[in-house]
Amino acid sequence: ALLEKAAQRAKKIEEDCREEELRGYELHFLGRMQQRQSRAEGWAQKVIGVAEAAKERAVRKAYAEIDSKRSELVAAIRNKMGEESKTGEQIFKGFTDSDKLCKDKFLEMLKDFEQLTFEDGQADRLFEHVAVGTTEVTQERFLELIRLYYKCVKGTVLSENLSIKSKTVRRLEVGEVLEALEGPAKEEGVGVQRVKCKAVNDDAIGWVTIAGNQGTPFLEPGGNFLSCVKETVLTDGLSVQDSKTVRKITKGEVIEVLEFIKKDASLDIKRIKGQAKLDGATGWITVSGNQGTAYLEPC
Repeated sequence: ALLEKAAQRAKKIEEDCREEELRGYELHFLGRMQQRQSRAEGWAQKVIGVAEAAKERAVRKAYAEIDSKRSELVAAIRNKMGEESKTGEQIFKGFTDSDKLCKDKFLEMLKDFEQLTFEDGQADRLFEHVAVGTTEVTQERFLELIRLYYKCVKGTVLSENLSIKSKTVRRLEVGEVLEALEGPAKEEGVGVQRVKCKAVNDDAIGWVTIAGNQGTPFLEPGGNFLSCVKETVLTDGLSVQDSKTVRKITKGEVIEVLEFIKKDASLDIKRIKGQAKLDGATGWITVSGNQGTAYLEPC
């Protein structure tokens, strides 16, 4: 408001000094007024910039804190699935008789996990975080929330059944990413933990040994986090040409994959749907361009 008044006063002086006999006054007073106005505007912009940066840091801190609680909840649910030998769908149905969890049901579910602790209002914020702007958590969203991924760290095989002697579906190569469907479960024959998985690159399904009986690891949790290695953009749709930019993704940012690689046929590029760990922004991002330029790489 003060800057606006100063600008108006400067304009008034300029108008009043148009008469020939007041030309000197215009140069003297108007110049000083404009200098003061310019300094004040610069100071105001700095204050606004500092305030906006502080607000952005606070938002990101709050997001990181509640996302940490989300990770704790996911770990607790996965642990319950293993202990009770149940699928995600069965666990969900244990908390509701419909295909949705309203806020009250969600908060009631949290009480089932005694290892989780929440500060005042944090459970409510966790619901809002998980529900993503809606008033309920659908079964689809619940299953998306608890997805667990493994990456292959040593070549092994995908087998038809829990038994390590069952028929081989195909070999797994180092670097492949698998979505856990069931387990882990113990294979009694050789005493190893196995997990039923789906390969994200071709949807092949089967059982895989997590680690050998001598401790050699074949799978490790992860594979669904990518790091930005070249600045790019997050868009609201798969097609680059037909979508709008959500925001820029800067080098070094970490992206959690929500949907694995799909091709944007119009430009012949590979894209994934992901969520920025920095602030939760969600959308589609190019993994590599049609000339081979890499934008995202495994963490």
